[in-house]
Amino acid sequence: MTAHSDHLNSNYHSQSAASKLLLNTEDYTGGIAIWGALPPVFDTKKNPLDRGVHVHARDGETRKKVIDATYCLVEVQHRDLSFIIEEDMAVMFSLASIFNSRINTIVCSNCNHYILSKDFFALIPHHEHICHHCGSLVFSDIACVSNPIITIKEHLNDGNIQRPVTIPKRSIHIEPHLYSGGVEIWGSNPSILWTAERLEESAIHVHAYNETHDRVIDNTYGQVYLGGKLLDIVMIRYLQIQYQFSEIRHRLTCINCPFCQHAQFDQGVYAVLPRQSRICQMCRLVFTTATPFISNPVIEIIKWYTECENAYKNHH
Repeated sequence: MTAHSDHLNSNYHSQSAASKLLLNTEDYTGGIAIWGALPPVFDTKKNPLDRGVHVHARDGETRKKVIDATYCLVEVQHRDLSFIIEEDMAVMFSLASIFNSRINTIVCSNCNHYILSKDFFALIPHHEHICHHCGSLVFSDIACVSNPIITIKEHLNDGNIQRPVTIPKRSIHIEPHLYSGGVEIWGSNPSILWTAERLEESAIHVHAYNETHDRVIDNTYGQVYLGGKLLDIVMIRYLQIQYQFSEIRHRLTCINCPFCQHAQFDQGVYAVLPRQSRICQMCRLVFTTATPFISNPVIEIIKWYTECENAYKNHH
């Protein structure tokens, strides 16, 4: 890569060798995919949290996954290029991509390090960017989120944040008696790197376990029914973001319009900013709540199913 990208590598190369993966794209001609790994939005299995850089790599002949794991740091070799994707870069990119924020690469004018927008700054585009290396404040003409991954993607001729995807026709019905070993659910987010010829699948990813705690389901579905209730993929994706912030999580609820009882779904900036006043998305009634909240109806389904599963386990 260029000298600029060498600087990017040294800036973020801070993890131990045990947590690092060296990945050559030419070794996995069946396709490579890299994401920022986020914890599941629904988890009754209670596995250790999986956060970092998640990698799928497939064999060229069998197309079977030979790598399916999460790392703190991944060094990717692609032809004559070499670059590093570190945990914070990957996770913050995933948050911004789910939120569909504008992402640019901004370099600190004082120390020449790449700036990484973190936490709330990874969600909402802004003009003032803090360099976490030297503390300087850098201004951009266009409101955006800053992440060095964009430079990596540009070197790979992949400037899209959200590439064309396919929604699988698969569906699954999840019931406590079918998967008594627990269930984990994620909302899929756009990959950082995708080299397979087929389109990336975009929907809801499910792990489910039987009574002996063996994983019997590991797939992505276009329709997921939790206790007979259909999960909304957009609500799941938003919840994936909202659960990352404790200050948001305790403000999450499901608010129904006091007139028509329609469940409100806060999107855009209101998905992370609690508020008291809102306009009903169905009947347009203006109403307020006593306390500022963020409304996401899917949490009611998750809460209800969790109670059903606990009742099933206690009975059996």
